[in-house]
Amino acid sequence: MEYITLIIVFIMACISLFSYLKVSRNSLNKKQWFHLSVVWAVVFGLFAIFSAIFMLVALFSVITGEWDTQFLLSKLPVFVTTILSYRAFAYFKSNFKNAAY
Repeated sequence: MEYITLIIVFIMACISLFSYLKVSRNSLNKKQWFHLSVVWAVVFGLFAIFSAIFMLVALFSVITGEWDTQFLLSKLPVFVTTILSYRAFAYFKSNFKNAAY
């Protein structure tokens, strides 16, 4: 399970690098800002779902005494990338609203 988490975080890092390179190379038009906003909305949605699932599993596991609280700490990279993907989505969404056609 830990390998899956690392792979997901690596993919998120690759998408972040792609977005950074795309923005830093040239000025984007409104359509390109929209595409990046949609990509980050999907990424944020997926990470939000993963975070919610991990939180529910950890909550029920701690309540039933099956697992300890270390499970939640091991999923910290997913929670951090959820926050980062939200910030990226908010950035691209605000730039889409302000972009010229």
